[in-house]
Amino acid sequence: MVLYQKYRPKHFSEVVGQQHVVLALGNSLEKKSTAHAYLFCGGRGLGKTSIARIFAKALNCENLQNGQSCGACVPCVQFESGALSLIEINAADNRRIEDVRAINENVKFAPAVGRYKIYLVDEVHMFTTEAFNALLKTLEEPPAHAVFILATTDVHKVPATIISRTQRFDFKPPTDEEFLKHMRAIAQAEGYELSDEVLQAIYQAANGGIRDALSLLDQVATLGKDPTLVDVYTLLGVVARETTRKLITAVASGDAEAVAVFFEKLGEESVNYKQLHKSILNLLREVLVGKETIPGLTLNGAINLSRLYLRGAKETTAVDDLSLLMASLEGAALFQKKTEPVSVMLSNPEQVQAPKFADQVPDATVPVNTSITYESVNLLWPQVVDKVKQLNGQLGTQLRGAEIKEVNAGRVVLFVKYLFHKEILESNKNKPLILGALEGVLGTGLTFACEVDRRKQGTDQYASALQVFGGEIIQ
Repeated sequence: MVLYQKYRPKHFSEVVGQQHVVLALGNSLEKKSTAHAYLFCGGRGLGKTSIARIFAKALNCENLQNGQSCGACVPCVQFESGALSLIEINAADNRRIEDVRAINENVKFAPAVGRYKIYLVDEVHMFTTEAFNALLKTLEEPPAHAVFILATTDVHKVPATIISRTQRFDFKPPTDEEFLKHMRAIAQAEGYELSDEVLQAIYQAANGGIRDALSLLDQVATLGKDPTLVDVYTLLGVVARETTRKLITAVASGDAEAVAVFFEKLGEESVNYKQLHKSILNLLREVLVGKETIPGLTLNGAINLSRLYLRGAKETTAVDDLSLLMASLEGAALFQKKTEPVSVMLSNPEQVQAPKFADQVPDATVPVNTSITYESVNLLWPQVVDKVKQLNGQLGTQLRGAEIKEVNAGRVVLFVKYLFHKEILESNKNKPLILGALEGVLGTGLTFACEVDRRKQGTDQYASALQVFGGEIIQ
């Protein structure tokens, strides 16, 4: 028997990491205040189905003991042998309106044994819209003997009308301590000598799911009773923590060559790039909350690297070596130019007060910054806009509507829609503010100019009106 079946919880006391759910359900059983419908939400392998079965068994138990089924009464014994009081339905296979109509017809009949007939619908989000609508009335006013337990991994796909008629419980991954304690006990019971580092690698590969972790433990067992950490990493495709640190350290130091060599060596190993991506984001998250430090990587740098890796994942259908390589090289290029961007999460508001930027007039002695590229400006442009908006909300709104046309020899050229936009942004009052924000985010030695975008506007009506009436733009 595989481990996840052998160690499936049969009592509330055996459940790992879902104490809030166990406590609430146990109390409702003791007080005889159970609901007619429940919604269990959470990731794969967290115990939704197991707890639903335990709860279903307890609902019909004749001798409850502290919210736990006795296991000896007739309903409990028949439940273990496959009683008809629990009806399990997989919505992935039975998702049509006809399937729900069959449920609506059968729910009218009382159970042969026990007080309740329990319907456990797994992956309920797979129901069609018509099926949900057909279930709604029964879920709202079910027979007294009927209890529905709906389980889903994608609760956002479940209609609000269904959710509002249920008691919702959100399942969460167990903590590291809970997971290690549980897995250590199972490993010892099976005669495996596994270090905490090996168990942590299994936890990482299983994304916190106990069922998946036990399946992976079966797989690790094929390596022998005492496998090495390297063998486990290779088998599971997990990336070692130090490997991730090595990559981010190279990126933070601006060493593009080291980044390229890193990915070249990584290609020779059996690496799960989705796991690497997750490991990178986890490491950056720990830097952001102060639990980890990387040489040369500040809080602002970690924020912007996180954005790079998150953006890279969104722009591709699957995380692969190319998307991670591009994000890493782009990050290294930013750090190499010593133009680490200033985060919009400023700890000192005085840094962005108007007098500071208003006094910044372009200095002819400052050398032109030719290292800034269109890609880096485009990436960090939202920060420039937000920084200006903190000083002048209306000006920030005008700047948000501008489009970057080109970046050449330290000169940022913006496309604007109308001539009056150009005159507002280039006015003596506003230009120093924009320049200050540009230099604060991207470094010194920059200038900017605006051009009216004639691609979308053939005739500038505002410019014509100004010429006719002899007016001027004021801000």
